[in-house]
Amino acid sequence: MFQPRRKGDKSWKRFIVYFLILFVIFQLIKLIYHYLSSTDTTQHHPINPSQKKPSYYNKQQSILYFHQDNQTYSDFPWYQSRHTRPQYRPHQNLTTTHLTFKERDILQQKAVLQAKKLAYRRFPKEDYEVSIKGSAAINTTEKTVAFRKRLDCWIKKGRWVRDDNPRYQLKHIQDPIYSTCDARFYKTHASDETREAIKYRWQPGDECEFQEKVNTEQWCDLLQGRHMLLVGDLAHYQFHEILLDAFRDDPTVCFGELNCKDHTICKLPKDTRLRYVRNDILSTIRKFQNREQGHPLANIIEWPFVTSNILTTYPILILSRTAVMGDDDLSFTRRLIQTLRVIHETAPDTLVIYRSSFIGHPFCDDATGPLEEDLKDEELRRLPFGWSEIKRRNAIAQAVVEAAGGVYLDLASMIDLRPDGHIGGQDCLRYCIPGPLDATVQILYNVFLELFQTI
Repeated sequence: MFQPRRKGDKSWKRFIVYFLILFVIFQLIKLIYHYLSSTDTTQHHPINPSQKKPSYYNKQQSILYFHQDNQTYSDFPWYQSRHTRPQYRPHQNLTTTHLTFKERDILQQKAVLQAKKLAYRRFPKEDYEVSIKGSAAINTTEKTVAFRKRLDCWIKKGRWVRDDNPRYQLKHIQDPIYSTCDARFYKTHASDETREAIKYRWQPGDECEFQEKVNTEQWCDLLQGRHMLLVGDLAHYQFHEILLDAFRDDPTVCFGELNCKDHTICKLPKDTRLRYVRNDILSTIRKFQNREQGHPLANIIEWPFVTSNILTTYPILILSRTAVMGDDDLSFTRRLIQTLRVIHETAPDTLVIYRSSFIGHPFCDDATGPLEEDLKDEELRRLPFGWSEIKRRNAIAQAVVEAAGGVYLDLASMIDLRPDGHIGGQDCLRYCIPGPLDATVQILYNVFLELFQTI
């Protein structure tokens, strides 16, 4: 028996045919458009290097260029002999080494003013300058100002003094790379001798009170179960090591320096843990991103740390940001503001402690003791690897962090005076433990006394 074809079946097939035709047309239009765009760019807008304006790093520009120089120089006060300079140097438009001292100083002043202006737009003074966010004790404008003055007294007015019997010294039992100096020293010295780099202690300004002895039991009482998260570059990992040395009597296990697991630092009165995450630029990504045609970047590590579960678990953040070449001052400022904004929006009561970045000391094996004064600007300009720009970036970071109600620790003011005590060899950025970093534990301990001691 004849049955008529259903009208619905015919309409459904017609829809599929129309959809496929439109999809093919759309793909053809895309191909034609991309072809014409690329042709137009190459034919009508050729790249002329001589017409390029100075700009900061982009994907078409390499950061370093080869500069053949076989001469030797006496660039720095710790040199015991003349040394060569690096053959690979940053492009001139990535640094300010070609500017005069006055020009660099003016540039820093303008950068700091711009940073304050942008930070105050995001963090209103009436909400963020009245206290230190996350602190139980620093809760008024007057206390905040007094606290920051004490920080300056401890650090900027301090000096390194020789002390053959230092009152505070860490015993390193963690990552063996930081024991390199001891291993090398005791091959030729008796076990009761002491390395020269350990025979100095930090003496804060004479007019300020300072607890030289670190009482970890009292420190644990102050923490009251507030877990700490360290986030920063590879050099920041050192603070993971020194804090574990300060709190623990036994070694811990970390598989690499990217994302170390939790470590218990206090059992009483409440369990308190410490963790390190590597994120060189303190980016706010919440998951890993594949770049460079699907391959992750190896030069800049961005391990996510601003997810809500992490920020609510760790109410104390100790941050440090690499001064990456390729970032201009404005990008550096905006990215740091964005990071602090995300932190405070996700976990408003988070205590943010920001550590300033250190310079390295080329040919540090020549050094035999601390410097008596800061490096002059002409010496800073000779530093390789973009270290010549760190002072300005630290000043920008201080303006942003303090505007956001955080704690800025200018530990670079004391550590930059120590060309000695480095791991040495090819590593003149990180320090051996024990060594100059012992004094930074004392500073951190006093900071926590101020922030949480309410009696």
